[in-house]
Amino acid sequence: MTGILLLWDVDDTLIAGGGVNEEIYLLAYELLTGRPLEERFPIAGFTERGLLDRMMTVNGLDPAAYPWPDQHAALVEACVRHQDALRRRGHVLPGVPAALAAAADQPGVVSSLLTGNCVENARTKLAAFDLDGAVDLEVGGYGSDAVVRGELVAIAQAKAARRDGFDPERDVTVLVGDTPLDVEAGLTGGARVVGVGTGRFTPPELRSAGADAALPDLADLDGFLATLDRLRESGPAGPRPVKGP
Repeated sequence: MTGILLLWDVDDTLIAGGGVNEEIYLLAYELLTGRPLEERFPIAGFTERGLLDRMMTVNGLDPAAYPWPDQHAALVEACVRHQDALRRRGHVLPGVPAALAAAADQPGVVSSLLTGNCVENARTKLAAFDLDGAVDLEVGGYGSDAVVRGELVAIAQAKAARRDGFDPERDVTVLVGDTPLDVEAGLTGGARVVGVGTGRFTPPELRSAGADAALPDLADLDGFLATLDRLRESGPAGPRPVKGP
């Protein structure tokens, strides 16, 4: 049977942060640079490495002056400090626990993450809602692995290949995410894409961006599993061009 490497985005796909994510990154920037962020911009879809680079550049700082180990430490510390706030103000999105459990029970499916968060922050955010044990954190792609989100697909595939014998030429990678940047990462990285309209973008917008399928949320478990089966039958995608506007 064709195997599936199932890669979930975290923020606004599995959980909603209730505004806490923005506070995490504001604090990380302050911990790193010693100054408050002045110029702001939408953060959705960035990797954490890419986000901090952008924050520094927009605010007139040279990212090269702040080595990644220092950035990483600031990000992890900021997220740990906000875990209680995330638990109070955030919530699990509709259907997520059942979808995670059902996916993990499917034959040949390895369920992990593809997220802009570094692995420590992904674990901290999911642990706030007791979801950290529902995915295999060893074989995902994380914001600590690369700046460009699309590169995380190949990184996750390589981890799964080393550990589980996953073959991108034979097996299917499926990315589940809520933004056009998630869709772009899947297209350029060689994954099938399921868009979910649980963030700022609607299912039609995600389909227009190139998603293979788009759902309002994960509440319809049968519908999600049927989509997963259909994408398995479609076979590996390989890298694909990003759709234009």
